[in-house]
Amino acid sequence: MQRIFFILGALLLVLVGALYFLGRGRIESSAAKPRPRVLERTTQIETLTLYFGDSKRIGFVSEARSSATGSNLEARARAVIRELAQGPLESGLPVLPAGARLEHAFLDRWGIAYLDFDRGILSERKLDGQEWLMVGSIVRSICVNFPEVRAVRFMVAGEMVTSLSGYVDLEEPLTAADFALAP
Repeated sequence: MQRIFFILGALLLVLVGALYFLGRGRIESSAAKPRPRVLERTTQIETLTLYFGDSKRIGFVSEARSSATGSNLEARARAVIRELAQGPLESGLPVLPAGARLEHAFLDRWGIAYLDFDRGILSERKLDGQEWLMVGSIVRSICVNFPEVRAVRFMVAGEMVTSLSGYVDLEEPLTAADFALAP
């Protein structure tokens, strides 16, 4: 009986040793071959549709613009706001103050994008039409460029706001349909 256990133990040791050396050879051979590293792209060039005020009518005109964007919603939304703050390249009216900057953006499970701006968005006191153009431009540009966004909520310095200059009600989420294109 002891002899059987001795033989089984010896066979088990030989088997474990063989598996160890066979496995080690595979690891060493795969380690010897360098594998190319796949780097995740963090920026990409994307064509954005931006909305600016129409200089001839009440409403918006669209402008296509290529811009470097990121791979997530926040980086892409920042690119949209950055391009809007640079102003139109064609015939539209500027809608954002040059100092406006998007600090954070996130999307909730209902498709509402929360855009948290720094206080630069409040740098100039807007008249009613100017505030309407600014809010509408942001909402249309975000909703059109991001199909996952159904509506937009505004925040400034981490706090929900009810208005930017006192004219446009921001208590409820706004959609692109709330802001008509110029006929």
